[in-house]
Amino acid sequence: MTGASPAGAAPAEHAAPFGSLQTAPAAARESARPRRARHTMLRMSLKRVMTFLILAFLLFFLVQEPVEAARVVRTAGESLGRTLSVLAEGLTRFLSSLF
Repeated sequence: MTGASPAGAAPAEHAAPFGSLQTAPAAARESARPRRARHTMLRMSLKRVMTFLILAFLLFFLVQEPVEAARVVRTAGESLGRTLSVLAEGLTRFLSSLF
């Protein structure tokens, strides 16, 4: 069997010229994959920890200062309402000037 190759192996005429040596960029890509996965896992873990800390702080603030927490929410709602009102008024004026 001169032309036969083991199952899954490339035929001799299509084999890499220097055996299984990879080029430098290919080797770098292979070694970067686990590092990228670790970085993604670390970022997800950090995101979970930060989310937990923010929620814990908000809960603590709500329990310790309920009146102040209500004032903060009311003030934020009023500010959001004013901002949306100004944006709607500006959009109305802009569209009125076009037509």
